Amino acid sequence: GGPALLQQQFKVEQYAQNDVIVKRFEGLTKALFVLSGTLRVSYYAKREDEMPHFCAIVSQESFIGKADPTICSAGGLMIQAQTPCYLAAVDVEQGQEMNKIKAEQQEQH
Repeated sequence: GGPALLQQQFKVEQYAQNDVIVKRFEGLTKALFVLSGTLRVSYYAKREDEMPHFCAIVSQESFIGKADPTICSAGGLMIQAQTPCYLAAVDVEQGQEMNKIKAEQQEQH
């Protein structure tokens, strides 16, 4: 059960401080779960803006996903590692399925 299930679901990635995790305009295709460390998310109001409109910090054990409406920022957004961090990247559909799978697995055993 347990750990094997997680390995199927997650791809764990390690980033050094200030590494760019999602480039601006690349878009967030996966949901990211912060296992350790913190992320900095820069939101841009307009495409031509060079400076972010505002930045947000995503702390350890937080989740940032494609479905998050704040991500639909017209000028795009960039995600960087604020500190060295480990992230689990989850396919968005898989993330939503996750709880269902866990529940089903518990019933089987």
